[in-house]
Amino acid sequence: MFAAPQPPENVVGFSGPVARTSEIKIDDYTYAPLRITVTAGTTVTFSNNGAQPHNATSSDGGGFDTGLLSKGEAATVTFNRPGSYTYICTPHPSMIGQIIVTGQAVAEDAATDEYAADERENLKHDGEKVLKRVQIENKMKCEETRRERERE
Repeated sequence: MFAAPQPPENVVGFSGPVARTSEIKIDDYTYAPLRITVTAGTTVTFSNNGAQPHNATSSDGGGFDTGLLSKGEAATVTFNRPGSYTYICTPHPSMIGQIIVTGQAVAEDAATDEYAADERENLKHDGEKVLKRVQIENKMKCEETRRERERE
């Protein structure tokens, strides 16, 4: 008899060097560098040098998405709050990178903050309207089903 093989080691998280830069190059199926560190308030540029369209989308609630970038296109994201931000390429989720933001949080433009608060409030009201509409539609469907059963 043979002993059962050991399961592969699962590694979660990042390791390896952290570059101090604000430029991330996207080549086909990789980000370079994979990990960077910047100070709060830094604008990071993502440039696609690969033949395939790629993006950089926050995978941990950081709330950013560069949109799909074709070869030669670039997009920027400003990081105002310290923390660790993990991102992926949506069409190629095996592509993963990390941005570590250090220093004190940078106050965002008051007009931007006010606009964001208004947008959140609008989305909340829109969501409530959608929920109410779905509840009404479901109630109507239940009533219709009940009437059909009574006719049978």
